[in-house]
Amino acid sequence: MHSPPKSLVHQPFINWKDAIEYFKIHESNEYHKFSMAKVTEFLKIVDKKQNDVYIQLHKRNERLALRGGHDSGSLDLNLPLHNDGNFRALLRYRIDSGDDLFLNHIKSCGKNSTYISADIQNEVISIICDQIQTKICNRIKTNKFFVILADETTDVSRVEQFSLCIRYFDADVNKIREDFLQFVPVHSTTGLELAKTIISTLSALGLNLQHMRGQGYDGAANMGGVFRGVQALILKEYPKALYTHCFSHCLNLCLNDASKVQQIRNTLNIIQETENIDIVTATNSIETTTTKLQHLRNEVEFQKIFDSAIEMAEKVGVSPIIPQTVGGAQKHRANYTVNDGNCCTYYRVSIYYPYLDDLLSSFNERFNSNSSLISSLSCLFLSKVKKSTFDDLQMALEFYKDDLQIDSYSSTLKGEFELWQMKWETETVIPTNSLDTLLNCPVDIFPNIYTILKIFSILPVTTASVERSFSTLKRIKTYLRNSTSENRLNGLALLNVHRDIDIDIESLIDVFANRKERRLNFKL
Repeated sequence: MHSPPKSLVHQPFINWKDAIEYFKIHESNEYHKFSMAKVTEFLKIVDKKQNDVYIQLHKRNERLALRGGHDSGSLDLNLPLHNDGNFRALLRYRIDSGDDLFLNHIKSCGKNSTYISADIQNEVISIICDQIQTKICNRIKTNKFFVILADETTDVSRVEQFSLCIRYFDADVNKIREDFLQFVPVHSTTGLELAKTIISTLSALGLNLQHMRGQGYDGAANMGGVFRGVQALILKEYPKALYTHCFSHCLNLCLNDASKVQQIRNTLNIIQETENIDIVTATNSIETTTTKLQHLRNEVEFQKIFDSAIEMAEKVGVSPIIPQTVGGAQKHRANYTVNDGNCCTYYRVSIYYPYLDDLLSSFNERFNSNSSLISSLSCLFLSKVKKSTFDDLQMALEFYKDDLQIDSYSSTLKGEFELWQMKWETETVIPTNSLDTLLNCPVDIFPNIYTILKIFSILPVTTASVERSFSTLKRIKTYLRNSTSENRLNGLALLNVHRDIDIDIESLIDVFANRKERRLNFKL
């Protein structure tokens, strides 16, 4: 039956009494069949465009390079003799698997409308980069306070890359996050230029720097310098952004100060780097280590170590001896002398005691930043809260008074602290770190203590996340891919680091379609 289109096409359908019979007739019409074929073809086109995006995301997840050495021009449907990259190889595989729609697109489209070129890849990667950064920044804004972590390195093409990460508490998942934000190429590594880079980059991402509560860098002069370092310049503009010298670097420097013997440094190399460690746990670890080292500095403990060393030496046929010196006392040396010729005494006096003394001295010197404020803040933790008074907390309350809901000397705040003390008198399970303490602090009952604990939990300890971003940089920008553009580098780095962040492909296609006029119709 080939009746002209009326109801369901040009006119609304109103004859519901005979609807079933009419629908059967309508389905047999040629114009209905033609329309169904066009809709099916249109949906396949939309699906195909999504599949191309899925292909790029698949390459991201498998950490495979998209491009090859000869990936420009039209797609060679036969297996090429030259390398045209994983992306084109996967597209060719789709065609071999029976994707006739994509095959027809490749054969019929113009050379400037294949949408598989490197420029299109870069544009898609750029949109994904913006999407990931937006999600991260929205999480940071929701949770208000954050800490900046940064460090610099030189990539394979001799470009100074400044890596920026953000540490903050994510209330949605109750965890501390350290999220990589981006690499920024810098032409000058002075403290002033790097400080400007941090401020301008964070501002461009829409972050409120008035909520920055800490800085974590290594101890290089341009980063940690007291007068012209990055930390000093930022601290001048944002006084609440306390600087912490990376504890891992501090430990390495302490060991380096205490001994020039490589074997000793290797045995005590570095603490485990983890983003979840907090300033209280790190400080307690330092105090415990210092106490242990002080306990080891006596003849009894050394004798145990020496006897163990002698036993190991005997197994391999080595006898302990006192090193001989030639020409009398040497300049710039301790020149220890042992009158009784006792080997044990020599190693205790000339090596063991000096090593421990230098190590303890370095610990006290390098792990002493912001110690008074940290001591005041630690009054809220369960190991000290029962013995502390409200006056012990005053330094922390005064420093963070602008972040609190009431005056730091308010009787209401004092009552909140006393109620906090009472809460833990009957508790049997005691939190061991700042994050666990924060999670056990009801914000409705202890709003001000919750705020202080939230800030305290994000204070930086190490720059491990920044160091890990350098590993990503080395995997992406290699000797064979040393001309990778900065936008592509940042997009691929974010995709690689934040593999847990889902990409909204529908939104991605919409943004891609609306950026400029396209030769193909990407809009529904």
